[in-house]
Amino acid sequence: MIPQIFQRKHLQPTKNNPGKIKIIAISGPTGSGKTDFSINIAKRFNGEIINTDSRQIYIGLDIGTAKEKIDKSIDATTKVIRNIPHHLIDFLQPDQNYSVADFQKDAFNHIRKIYNKNKVPILVGGTGLYTDSIINGYSLQSRKIDSLTFNEQRKQLQSLNVNELQKKIKSINPAKFNDMNPSDQKNPRRLIRIIEKELDKDTETQSEISESPELEVLHFAIAPEKDNIEEYLKQRIDSFFEKGLEKENITLRKKGFNTNIQALQTIGYKEFDRYFSNEIDKDELKQLILIHTRQYVKRQLTWLKKRNEIIWIHKNKEEYNLINYIPQETLVQIEEFLDKQTTDSQ
Repeated sequence: MIPQIFQRKHLQPTKNNPGKIKIIAISGPTGSGKTDFSINIAKRFNGEIINTDSRQIYIGLDIGTAKEKIDKSIDATTKVIRNIPHHLIDFLQPDQNYSVADFQKDAFNHIRKIYNKNKVPILVGGTGLYTDSIINGYSLQSRKIDSLTFNEQRKQLQSLNVNELQKKIKSINPAKFNDMNPSDQKNPRRLIRIIEKELDKDTETQSEISESPELEVLHFAIAPEKDNIEEYLKQRIDSFFEKGLEKENITLRKKGFNTNIQALQTIGYKEFDRYFSNEIDKDELKQLILIHTRQYVKRQLTWLKKRNEIIWIHKNKEEYNLINYIPQETLVQIEEFLDKQTTDSQ
């Protein structure tokens, strides 16, 4: 068993390692066990966690995003969860806009601060673009828009009929429209959401830059067996309702937050519109959330499988529910990664 590591002098700049920061990234689909895994890694290797889930940043979106119980706040963007500092979690109101560029800037700042404390920065979350923006150092220019602008855009799109929405998305990204299934191509809500996502992409440009800190990354992804994840997702959704997901949605709407804002377009929140309007019953609501979650997991896995740098951690049924499970091989890989000295380029 590898002991917990409290200090690692080699993380500081040296002649052979002039300022390069070693970070660990932990990815995986929804419900794969990233949270438990990352906290165990952080405890064992003296790390701090940077959240890369684009919905756990919002205050009040707790149960539906599987946000862990916060023990205390260190500052506006840093919370303590199970004795481990978590950065960029639970710090924005649902109607506040926060772009990938905003995240990248804040995440880089936290990486530097963690590094300067001689601790290990650990990226954890399921939002691929957030993780990519750090690992690849994208150049992102954020266009500042307020919630009123977003709401006006939503109202404008809602005033269009299906044919007009189809024309609009074809003019923005015809390939995206062609990839949609036939029912979604005729669904105004789905069309509007796709258009909003495509327009949001236009607010940021991506290219490699040198302004980001020089990083060396060890990237893991958790891959549970298909049967295990399906069973777990059903249990997860049932547990959300037992914990009060319906009440959480009611509270958010009473505060004036609704699906006109991007935050509530999140799975586990957007589906409640149809439930509250009596279009579907609770069983149908749960099934709809399951379908959307399953689709999201598929998209997450598609993104992960394109990343050649990822080291996959496969969990079988016996290992799936073990909270403290970390393969010995993974511990060795992390140990060797952190102990390895970066050689000078030739």
